[in-house]
Amino acid sequence: MNSDHIRYYVYEKLRLFFSDNKVPELEDKPKPCSRMKMLLDMPQLSWSVIEKHSWSLTDKSPNIHVDLHDPTRCFRMRPTHTTDCVRGRVGYSKGTHSWEIYWPDNQRGSHPLIGVATAEAPLYCPEFQTLIGGNKHSWAWNLTTNRLYHDSGVIPSQPYPKFKSGGQDYVAPNSITVILNMDAGQLSFAVNGKDLGVAFHGLQGKVLYPAINTVSGFNDISIRYTGELKPGPPSLKAMCRIAIRKSLRLFRIGITDILISWDIPRPLAHYVGTTASFT
Repeated sequence: MNSDHIRYYVYEKLRLFFSDNKVPELEDKPKPCSRMKMLLDMPQLSWSVIEKHSWSLTDKSPNIHVDLHDPTRCFRMRPTHTTDCVRGRVGYSKGTHSWEIYWPDNQRGSHPLIGVATAEAPLYCPEFQTLIGGNKHSWAWNLTTNRLYHDSGVIPSQPYPKFKSGGQDYVAPNSITVILNMDAGQLSFAVNGKDLGVAFHGLQGKVLYPAINTVSGFNDISIRYTGELKPGPPSLKAMCRIAIRKSLRLFRIGITDILISWDIPRPLAHYVGTTASFT
């Protein structure tokens, strides 16, 4: 973990500790799901896996720069009147995958969209518009308007998340989890460990890549692959990890150090105490 990731981690931990940052009550609360809980709290992955699922160095707008030393980070450096997008390196056609997007809310502008796209989706436009989500090759959530877009010239946008009352001014936190279930053909989002519900259906039979759409003058947007859930019931090892983490969450931070202080072997303490996400 480099210094920037440490900075993101500490910032998010402190922000969550000192603020409620609660999500308003949803209109249709997703049913409790042990697999979803597990997916939102996966153990830390190796850097080689994270790097493999990072931003593409070539599949992007010319105005997007991907850090050669840390390809989980991309930048939009030029304040041009354009729409610029980037895809992830890996496309998914089966399995359930999750990744986290770190996008500071003060860098979003009018068209900050996160979602998925096929290899055919365009990544550059010489004007401001909804490019990811604006065609039949992409599906996205606009973090400023809180609306969903897919083939927007044909299909009207939909509000998301759907809150029971109000919520129009809801601002998603800096870290947002994307969950892509290719076996069920569903795309969902989550924040602070809370499932916001299914955003899109009918995605089976495609190869979909993580994608973002930006028009803001300066962006520093990170992606962190957090893992894959295999079909079938979770392992006993994984279930025990979740149960231990839940019981120790009262301490808020430092689960690994707590376990080591109890003479738990370091590899096991690291497996239980660390998480794949920025937070």
